[in-house]
Amino acid sequence: MRSYGPGTKAYIDSFNGLVPCVVVAVNVDNPYNGDLRKYGTRVTVKVTRTGHGYQAGELVEFSGDRVPPRECVRRRRTNVTISLDYQYVEGEA
Repeated sequence: MRSYGPGTKAYIDSFNGLVPCVVVAVNVDNPYNGDLRKYGTRVTVKVTRTGHGYQAGELVEFSGDRVPPRECVRRRRTNVTISLDYQYVEGEA
């Protein structure tokens, strides 16, 4: 499992599509059996492009599974696949 932290280029996985962003801070509240990705990880991101209800420069917070790093997103002609083989480690940029 790959680890990522502040400064990572990522996407917000919204119902209207992927919104580009950069991770600003990661807070781990309560890891569940050492799994940082799904339980208690809050990721603060800065939106880099206006679209799908978000303005460029806006700071928003999501759980870690809603903000896949760009390296984990594969785009094909008819679909987008997000690999869940990642986790965020605590820190602040």
